[in-house]
Amino acid sequence: MSKSLTRDVKEAALKLGADLVGIASVDRFFDAPPEHDPKRALPETRTLISVAIRHLRGVQFTQKRLRDNYPYQIFGYGWLSHIRINTLLFELARVLEDRGYIALPYPSFCDADPTKGHEDPKPAASPAMATVSNRHAAVAAGIAQFGLCNLAMTEEFGTCQRFGTIMTSAPLEPDPMIAKPLCNNCGKCVEACPSRAIGSEPEVSFQIGDQTINIAALKRPRCYWYHFGLSKKTYGVLDIDEPEEITREIFEQNLCDALAKSRYMRDRYQKTFAPAGYCGMCLLSCPMGKYKLK
Repeated sequence: MSKSLTRDVKEAALKLGADLVGIASVDRFFDAPPEHDPKRALPETRTLISVAIRHLRGVQFTQKRLRDNYPYQIFGYGWLSHIRINTLLFELARVLEDRGYIALPYPSFCDADPTKGHEDPKPAASPAMATVSNRHAAVAAGIAQFGLCNLAMTEEFGTCQRFGTIMTSAPLEPDPMIAKPLCNNCGKCVEACPSRAIGSEPEVSFQIGDQTINIAALKRPRCYWYHFGLSKKTYGVLDIDEPEEITREIFEQNLCDALAKSRYMRDRYQKTFAPAGYCGMCLLSCPMGKYKLK
């Protein structure tokens, strides 16, 4: 493993705008199902780089207080993930490839089926996740841990950041995984969830590296009903009754109907680079994190 290369890569990531950066060896993903093994996307993968950019406090406060959704949809969700982090990943991958290594930046946010939940006991195997989960990579790289609500949380920013990942053939030096618990299972995320999508106790277990992760079961279709703006309990423009069971067809039909009826939602989709970001109350309710305003 190259200490000097690792130092140079981390310095480059910070200069490009990352607030946090960590390195994971690919063998920490030994428990991942084959379809979510990083080597499936890039067989040459030796290490993974995880980066994070924090949410601005002003954006958090405005969203949580139900005053204005627009800043969060751009600076906390769509633009931050689809544009800002992906640009950082692309430029950092160029640094690695200029050194002669293969680097594959994996797009922040995936093309997933929002109606699928965590039916498999290993969340990494969920069809609602990409080939490489940025949250799992962040935990493996030592910059985050999973919280009760399935979000990855950091010591610095709690749950309030977005993550991105690069797979590379570079022999980087892995960081140790976080050993001490960051989530105290206070349940504030459970209480804040308008859709009652988060279980109150850890029910799902899986392995990353030498750590066993325990998180609550997540009723993803319920989460997405609010996340995609189909209820006025958060920032939804339309208030559509939520069925007890949500199939892919039901969700897609209701979302398509909402977009067809609401020019506001269509405009936001184009301007914010995402059709979602109308909630985030679980993320915003977490009290953890050292980063405080004066």
